[in-house]
Amino acid sequence: METEFYLVKLDFRPEIAGAGSMTLQLAVNPKRGTLNGRAEGLMRLGILQGSHFSANASGNLYKTGLKSMTRVVGMEGRATVSVPPPETGCYLTTFKASFAIDDDWNGVGSFAAGANIYDCHVTRAG
Repeated sequence: METEFYLVKLDFRPEIAGAGSMTLQLAVNPKRGTLNGRAEGLMRLGILQGSHFSANASGNLYKTGLKSMTRVVGMEGRATVSVPPPETGCYLTTFKASFAIDDDWNGVGSFAAGANIYDCHVTRAG
């Protein structure tokens, strides 16, 4: 019998030093192939102080039938971005994430908050 729901937490770490990173907490319904979650991350360009963002997102989980990358995921939502000093404030923007993972939820992917797109390694946290 397949589990109706389960929780998973993923870390998105940049392929390039000084780029953005994100943690994504998901509630997964494998029977329907749907997921809902909350993203918390940092948008960064090199050594400049980055903007923090948080987003609620939902999406779909697809089984690939391939040996190494057994699932692919696509998510969308809205992100709130907090701008660091000296220009303080916040704004709403689009959020997207897509990734290919193995059975242990490790793989590769990317996320975007607005026009900022980051390629990342994806690993299961905890």
